[in-house]
Amino acid sequence: AGQGIQILISGLTTVLGAGSQVSLIILFSILMLASRNHLWKCGERILTQSGVQGSSEILSDIVLLIEKFLTTRLLLVVIVAIADTAIFTLFRVNYSFLLGSFLGLLTLVPAVGVIIGIVPPIVVSLAMGYSMMRTLAVVACILAVSFIEGNFLTPTMVGRRLNINALSS
Repeated sequence: AGQGIQILISGLTTVLGAGSQVSLIILFSILMLASRNHLWKCGERILTQSGVQGSSEILSDIVLLIEKFLTTRLLLVVIVAIADTAIFTLFRVNYSFLLGSFLGLLTLVPAVGVIIGIVPPIVVSLAMGYSMMRTLAVVACILAVSFIEGNFLTPTMVGRRLNINALSS
């Protein structure tokens, strides 16, 4: 029981750490959106002082590229969330929607997002009394979705949307 509590505490610590990072990202996004006009004027001033002609058009192009990138990333979050929710539903893991949505959001955190996001499903499936093999099967499916997203979906969709080579995204 002591080892189970340690695993639970470390899992909760990981989840809370990820939650605080997501909260900071949301807060900074809101603050940046609130100061959009100020940021635009500063960008124009910097480009104009650097001697760049057509600074307003350049900023418009940059904003358009950023919007395309963010909408594509949001679509990828939704795709991963739906796929992971389906996996949890098929394996009859409790809180499948919550866990799938959480994993979808953590695709925004490069490299370690899936590692952080995999802890709660492991804890939930073990708490439900699933065998180690069934828990490993759930983990393998989640890792497969993450692999497909990171190596095929993201490069293809971002590359197509931003009109760049898929290898460079």
